[in-house]
Amino acid sequence: MNEELEQAPDNPAGASVLMAALASSEQAQRALYTACHPLPSLPSENALRQAEALRAAAMGLPPAGCAEAAGIPERLLERWRADLPAFDTAMRAAQHLAEQHHLTETKINPVKLGVMLQAIRYGMGVRDAEALIGFPRSVFQRLRRDNPSVRHLVTAAQGFRNRVAASRAAGRRSHTFTYRLVRRDGDV
Repeated sequence: MNEELEQAPDNPAGASVLMAALASSEQAQRALYTACHPLPSLPSENALRQAEALRAAAMGLPPAGCAEAAGIPERLLERWRADLPAFDTAMRAAQHLAEQHHLTETKINPVKLGVMLQAIRYGMGVRDAEALIGFPRSVFQRLRRDNPSVRHLVTAAQGFRNRVAASRAAGRRSHTFTYRLVRRDGDV
């Protein structure tokens, strides 16, 4: 592993390296999924996204943060909970687990921070990202002030967002948009 990534980023350059590693990790996860499912199916994609939502819930994120972690709209998460009793039970169990470990309180953990940074990188403002992970503004401001690593990471995420916005303003696409065909249950 890169030595720079083994420690908390104590400077802006280290935070930028970590942000690049997070982006690479997301790309690697997509590549692994595609390797496993050359013709992905909707049920397998939904299962993967549901697992991400469960992981986020177990780490103390509120529903909006769970949806962001899973890469889905919050309304879809609500629909899954209403339509799939097993998923709803699993979400309640994950939330209970987070409560038992005191993760629902306003304490930062790697999953909460990662979801917040991801949201900022993709264009969400810091205030909205604070609410997304269930943090009151005053608590997160104090955390940023007292923890240089968090401060540098948020600044790096904002820089990524600003580079994307500048690229769009210059008429360049920041991402290549692709579409995938997925199989639904019963399709052959």
